Amino acid sequence: MILTNFKSKGIDISYHNGNLDISKFSDVDFVIVRAGFGKNNIDKKFKDYMKQLSKLKKKVGIYWFSYAYTEEMARKEAIYCLNAIKNYDIDYPIFFDWEYDSYNYALKNGVKPTGSLICKMTDIFCKTIKSSGYETGFYFNKEYFDKYYREFALAKPYYLWYARYNKEMGKLPVNVDIWQYSSSGSIDGTNKKFDVNYSNINNYNNKKPSKTESKKKHYNYKQNVKDLQKLIGAKVDGIVGKETLSKLPTLRVSIQSKRIVQCMQKFLKHEHGYTLGGYGCDGHFGPSTEKAVKKFQKFKKLKVDGIVGYNTWKALTKRK
Repeated sequence: MILTNFKSKGIDISYHNGNLDISKFSDVDFVIVRAGFGKNNIDKKFKDYMKQLSKLKKKVGIYWFSYAYTEEMARKEAIYCLNAIKNYDIDYPIFFDWEYDSYNYALKNGVKPTGSLICKMTDIFCKTIKSSGYETGFYFNKEYFDKYYREFALAKPYYLWYARYNKEMGKLPVNVDIWQYSSSGSIDGTNKKFDVNYSNINNYNNKKPSKTESKKKHYNYKQNVKDLQKLIGAKVDGIVGKETLSKLPTLRVSIQSKRIVQCMQKFLKHEHGYTLGGYGCDGHFGPSTEKAVKKFQKFKKLKVDGIVGYNTWKALTKRK
């Protein structure tokens, strides 16, 4: 018997759980689905699980398992996650999940993560998610709370998902929103074992995909480059080389090059995760686009002037 004052019971699932008939899980109120991991690796069962959940009354959350070891990698992971979920209704927060495998992967790539780096990566992932209208949070256990997240979590900038496998949660100096109390819990409707959770909150304020968003053609980097090359009279090969960069015009507020501005905005939003106000990639270089360009320039340590010249174009069109 789990002793808890939490309101709702849920599970978190990924392809490791295999084939599931979620409709049979009668005592499950919410499901947190892994959208993917690392560099745009979409979970093999994500679409199947989301298709099932779209027909049920259970609430849906998302997590992305991170292999980031730089802030830019964490930002990119948030963009991958946003692209994966954009056509689905998401009720619960979208969580950043950085664990022992994440730490070991960083070590293999020559980076020894510090608490400061882990918190910065968590923050930039969550900020990118939140800027797109979703609630967000991060996952941790007691060890990671004590070693890395204490001060960050105490500030409660985002929702907290805490793992401690016990009959009682124990004491933390901060209130958590979701408690993962078992990695081998039982639920009605199946003999399989799951990560089982309790949530303190029933309703979160997430945006819902509009009909326009649901029908929107998926962004493609290479196609955007080709579209841009056609507009500027460069060789159309989908590769940003010297010729393409040399022909790109300088863009600034109020410039009347709508289609070129729109291509630039797509790089800014879809490749780098910057928001453009309520109008999105509309081809208008207004104050929202200028603000996003300045933020990008500051992050890339370029001259911060809000003008898209050669160096800013080069950074915008570069893929990692």
